[in-house]
Amino acid sequence: MTRTWSASRDQVLQQCEHKYFFQYLAGAKLGVADPFLRELALLKKLKTAPMWQGDLFHWAVALCCGTRRDGNPISRVMLFERLKQKIKQQWKFSETGSYRTQPYDIEKRGLALFEHEYGESSDMADPA
Repeated sequence: MTRTWSASRDQVLQQCEHKYFFQYLAGAKLGVADPFLRELALLKKLKTAPMWQGDLFHWAVALCCGTRRDGNPISRVMLFERLKQKIKQQWKFSETGSYRTQPYDIEKRGLALFEHEYGESSDMADPA
């Protein structure tokens, strides 16, 4: 098997050798037969609440920029409504553990929060 090299791959190796191992060498993917590697793949998808907040912010900015560029800027009220809806949907998906039964839907329908997986408290309250 020939391995390719890239700047991003080198950056992962320089940042964290463990992450490099699990991302490129261990073969941790959701669709593999080995349950240990499937579990690793799922755990790689966990996000902390602050990471999620950053993702939500970037999503909202991209939505604003995209609608403005298309000539139909989104109103502040509609932006907050869409953001609130996204937060509730993603929170519920994580809180109910749906990411365990529907791992391919992570980032499509929801997310997997570290705090929910490990029962850790967060500064974030249930947004519902």
